[in-house]
Amino acid sequence: MSILVIWLPQIFVAAVLAIACLWYLKPQWLSKLKIPPENLLKNLLIATLTFRLFYPFVLSFAQYNLWSKDPFSQYFLPPHQPLNYFLLYVWGRFWLESVLALAVAGLFWAFLYLIQKNRTGFWTKDDLFLAALLAILTGWPDVIVFLVLVCLYTLLLSLVRLIIFKQTHTQLTSALIIAAIITLLAGDKLINLTGLKVLLI
Repeated sequence: MSILVIWLPQIFVAAVLAIACLWYLKPQWLSKLKIPPENLLKNLLIATLTFRLFYPFVLSFAQYNLWSKDPFSQYFLPPHQPLNYFLLYVWGRFWLESVLALAVAGLFWAFLYLIQKNRTGFWTKDDLFLAALLAILTGWPDVIVFLVLVCLYTLLLSLVRLIIFKQTHTQLTSALIIAAIITLLAGDKLINLTGLKVLLI
């Protein structure tokens, strides 16, 4: 497989995270870059969803092409083996991580949506888009670390705001951004430290 295909996820993740951080920290910079902030997170979410589903397809195609050109590995493909053999291989190797990440992100979004629905104004629409976006972006199994960090940071910040400022409402945006940055930079180490390595596929 080409170097571009191998590094494509890292490049994509870095670009999306950078844009999300700019949206949160320096939205005026996006205006200077002629990137309209309206619906930005929604568009990033759609792009990330598309990438998470498209990239395994690219890897599957590349794997088939690679095997088909090798005299030995050709025997793993039809007509020597049923097509299901190849499909099961690429499912476990390339697709399962994306599907698990999407499933967890969907559950996280649904959880936040239900809270927002029952407590109007608790979080913004952008918070929901950002939560789904970053959960998908972190991938499997890093998304588990991401969710734990979001919960811990939100809980800590809520306690500080309640005790010091007597405020009961805590924005989710900063927790999502910080948790995503930590997860993407140190997710592997945190997975090893917490024993979540068993979730690796």
